[in-house]
Amino acid sequence: MTTLDLYHRTSEEAARAIVATGRFLTRENTPEAYVSTHIDGEAAGYGAAVVHVRVDEADAQLEDEFPNGELHYRLCCKNREA
Repeated sequence: MTTLDLYHRTSEEAARAIVATGRFLTRENTPEAYVSTHIDGEAAGYGAAVVHVRVDEADAQLEDEFPNGELHYRLCCKNREA
């Protein structure tokens, strides 16, 4: 099993709620969260706060790849803790 270190950019308020509840809360009220392999990469415009998560690679779906090696993944969050 391979574990990925991933970063979810969001608002400070949402980050506090994620940490407090252990669950992702999305603005669109969908069961997915989007994460990046880089803390300060292409997702930097998605919020001032960053939540670090470790997930099993099998639970992450690759969404996008960038020339600098950054990867974006989609995580299904329904009944899943951060």
